[in-house]
Formats: sequence, structure tokens, C-alpha cells
Amino acid sequence: MERRIEYRLQPEDAGTYRTALDVLKKELRLTVRQIRTSKYLPGGILLNGERITVRHPVVPGDALSVLLEEKEPPSALQVWHDESIVVPIDILWEDEDVVILNKPAGIPVHPSHGHYADTMANALCGFYQKQGLTLVPRSVGRLDKDTSGAILFAKNRTAASRLSGQGTMHKTYLALVSGLVGRDTFTIDLPLKKETDVLNRMIVSPDGKTAVTHGRVLERFTGRDSTLLRLTLETGRTHQIRVHMAAAGHPLLGDPIYNPRSQKENPDDPKGTTRALLHCESIQFMHPFTNTSVTVTAPVPEDFRP
Repeated sequence: MERRIEYRLQPEDAGTYRTALDVLKKELRLTVRQIRTSKYLPGGILLNGERITVRHPVVPGDALSVLLEEKEPPSALQVWHDESIVVPIDILWEDEDVVILNKPAGIPVHPSHGHYADTMANALCGFYQKQGLTLVPRSVGRLDKDTSGAILFAKNRTAASRLSGQGTMHKTYLALVSGLVGRDTFTIDLPLKKETDVLNRMIVSPDGKTAVTHGRVLERFTGRDSTLLRLTLETGRTHQIRVHMAAAGHPLLGDPIYNPRSQKENPDDPKGTTRALLHCESIQFMHPFTNTSVTVTAPVPEDFRP
């Protein structure tokens, strides 16, 4: 897949960028390898539509464009794609570099042991293949299998690298928890680590990694003895929300690991929830090429409704 990006030098760039190479490295944030590859492509590096070398001087008003050629090796996503496995693709937002999906509960984001073809990444790869596009979508961030909501995929390697390295992605979550949370706003600051010799379970521990969760009560359901929360994270530890809320005495409804009570033993869950009720409500990020802020919201799933 080819991707051309452009930068027009502004008056304030005078004295900042002397050559095309300065712009390529500092403004377009290209690696040495990407620059080396581009300069040997026909029309790879152009200044005002004319081919140049990377040492060519630049001045305000110049338009520098670069052709990025991304040859993707054969992907396991393509090999494992199975059209008999139906995974819904609900696109919330998309452009040529990024796509954000509304992930349903119960479907993994990417292949792992026991899930080689029934994932969002496999389905998205197959979705684009049907359009004649050879893409290897890369998830940026993660959601647990049973967590629903917004999940971001980069459609090329450069976008994935820039999104992963920017450190400015923000998510908000909705959670339905057991019991009536007393305080309207709260912060949980408890370190977490993996429980020894237990697969896929985290615990609060003084020698764990820092984990901070901020919460706000949206609604208390007295009849269900449950509370709807909006949560944001300062850190992104595995199972962070689930462990923190359980430690606070308000585990997520339906959570099979940290709230293992069955429906019969759990009167606060009359709907018979079969998954931990956690939903990625929104995602905000800086676009990897335009450097503009993008915010996308996923609709509230049916099992969150009273």
C-alpha cells in the first residue's frame, strides 16, 4: 500500500528547517529507513512537484511531499481469515490511515491461543480484502474479549508507529458495578501485578505497578442495587478497572474472575449478565498525519440499558 504525505512550510518555519531532510525527520517524523526507501521511488520525494535530493534547501511556502511504500509481508490475519466465521464490522470512523470499530462483547481483538480466526483483526482484514485492499490492520490499544466499545486500528505501519508512540490517547469507559457507590466522584490508586501461578488474573499488591483509576457516578439503580459509572485511566494495566472496582467493594456485574457469584447468588443482577459489564464509551487521539484531535463515541450496548 502506498501513502503520500505532504507538508507546506509556514513563515514561522524560517530558520528552523534548512533542508528537505530536516523537514522529513522533524516535521514528518520519518525514520532513516523510510527516507532511504522513499528517495529511490519514482516521485518519492518532491518539492513543489519536482523531484529533489534530501539535501535540497527549503523555504517558507515550499510544499514537500513524500511517497511511503509499505510492502506488507504475508500476514497471519490473511492466512487465518475464514469467511465461514461471521464477525460483525461496525465502523464508527474511518479515513485512509485509521479505522475505529464498535467492538461487540465476546470477540477478541487479535489472534491468540484458542482464537486464530474469530477476531476483530481477522474480520477487518477480510473486510478490506473483499474491497481489493491488502491491509494488515494493527490494533492500537486493547480491549478484553468481553469488553465492548471503541477500538482503534491503524491501516498502515507508519500510522501504527505514530499512534503507539504519541502517548496522548484518552479513553472513557462505562461500567455497571454491584452495589450503590456512595461518592459521586472518586479516585482509586492501587498498584497491580499478575497473580503468581494463576492464568490471566491480576491482584492489588504493594510491589505491583502503579495503577490509577478515576470514576464518576452517572446513575444509581436502587432496584438493581447497582451503579453506572464513567471511568478514565491514568495507566493502562491489564484488568485495571475490574480489579480496582472489586477492591473497592463494587465489582463489575457479570465479571467471572473478580465477581464470580452466579445469577442465583447475585440478586443485584436480575438480567443474568454473562459478561463483565465494561464498555469503551469514547476514544480521543491525535491523528498520526494531520495532527488534529479526533474523538469518536460508541453507542451504549443493550445489556447496559435498565
